[in-house]
Amino acid sequence: MVDQHVQRGTWGSRVGFVLAAAGSAIGLGNIWRFPYVVGENGGAAFVLLYLLCVLFISAPVMIAELALGRHTQRNPIGAFTALVPGSRWKLVGALGVLTGVGILSFYSVIAGWTLQYAVRSIATPGYIHYSQAEADSLWAHFVADPKNLAQALVEEGVLSAESSPRSEQEVREAWQAFNNEAHFPAYQEKMIGRLHNLSLFEKFASDGWGPVLYLFLFIVLTGAVVAGGIAAGIERWSRVLMPVLFVLLVLLALRAVTLKGASQGLVFYLKPDLSKLTLESFARALGQAFFSLSLGMGTMITYGSYLSRRDNIPVSAAWVCLSDTLVALIAGLVIFPALFAMGFRPDAGVSLVFVVLPSIFAHMPAGAFFAAAFFLLLCVAALTSTISLLEVPVAYLVDEHQWPRRRAVVVTSAVAFVLGIASALSTGAVPALSKLPGLGIGVLEFFNALFGNYALSIGALGIALFVGYRWGTKAVAAEIEQHGNQFYLRRTWSAMIRYVSPLGIALVLAYILLTGKYF
Repeated sequence: MVDQHVQRGTWGSRVGFVLAAAGSAIGLGNIWRFPYVVGENGGAAFVLLYLLCVLFISAPVMIAELALGRHTQRNPIGAFTALVPGSRWKLVGALGVLTGVGILSFYSVIAGWTLQYAVRSIATPGYIHYSQAEADSLWAHFVADPKNLAQALVEEGVLSAESSPRSEQEVREAWQAFNNEAHFPAYQEKMIGRLHNLSLFEKFASDGWGPVLYLFLFIVLTGAVVAGGIAAGIERWSRVLMPVLFVLLVLLALRAVTLKGASQGLVFYLKPDLSKLTLESFARALGQAFFSLSLGMGTMITYGSYLSRRDNIPVSAAWVCLSDTLVALIAGLVIFPALFAMGFRPDAGVSLVFVVLPSIFAHMPAGAFFAAAFFLLLCVAALTSTISLLEVPVAYLVDEHQWPRRRAVVVTSAVAFVLGIASALSTGAVPALSKLPGLGIGVLEFFNALFGNYALSIGALGIALFVGYRWGTKAVAAEIEQHGNQFYLRRTWSAMIRYVSPLGIALVLAYILLTGKYF
């Protein structure tokens, strides 16, 4: 066991572990996904629900995963095999390894988008602006389609979304009346900016080899870090990347909250309205909590396996959850004040980062600088997450098959890259991949549903049930309380991991199955 432990490596310090684990948890889910999900679900009320999900459902599972990993000092498959040899519980671990590879494949595509935008923001900062000729062309194309006009009128509250289908004449008459309103010129300028950035994004996403190239570059960056090992690779780079991430995030938040009109965004974000909460809000809050905290895919089992026996697991888990949640909350302080200050809607959805925000930067003093800083921030956040995703299958190959780390990194990275090509080409480059027969969604969306929703939820449920009922809460407590460490909330945690967490995860899984709505 000692020789294996040395070969596998350990964290150099608790701070190193917390930074690496927080880096795993802090990713695009915090800075991109969290703000737009908040915007679509009523603002501050959803934030409150999200915090409750983290505290009562997700945090207990994180403690369970870390304890499972440290006790066995193995990867997800090896951990279950060590505790219950010959049982089918190892399938939960196998699902975690497969989920890690699957999520890495499509997550790296989106991460590649952020890398491309960061490079563009630094190399050609003028991309956020447009010429008058382009503006005229974009606007003429937009108003030529009555469907565009109807959607715009609904978004602006001129027409009701619940009204019956309207004729083209009715839509154009309403549009003409809207044209005569005092604030229409500001709306037109805002819309042209969105159309400009949408055309840039669609051109890049449908380019074909552009997204594939940046997918490749991001996986190479990830592999280079993981190949360095635990202390010399993951921990060393986490100590550099995480402070950079926090500095950039705080800098952007300070700029956003000082914009004229930012107070409306702060009210939307920080003043709860509980009447806006629904069952869907709960499902999305919990899904966001699990996706963000890297639970259910074996990441925390793997990272926990490198922990020292002297480390206090609940305290370390609390720091990771706190760091992750803090970044998500600060990201909201970047997004919502800027949205309201510039007159944009808070429910912009997935287009928020690549379409809406560049439009905001174009109208912001020193916008090119802040655009570069923001997309660099996204790159750093994505990289700290892809590092942990790659480490899960790498640890499996090193532990169970005695592969050299570099070989495991190269093979796993190659598999993720090949899988990711289909996702990279499914955003318009290859029509057959952009809309799969019988599903109506592209490969990237399908992988998100399969790995990021179903597999993640099933894995988290399996871990909670295994720790709560098969391995046992007493065994977890014994693992945690080594070297005089105290487990102050032992009974509370035991109740949560046995009842609250499984029930919450099961409800989310049922919601996905019954509604077909994914996170």
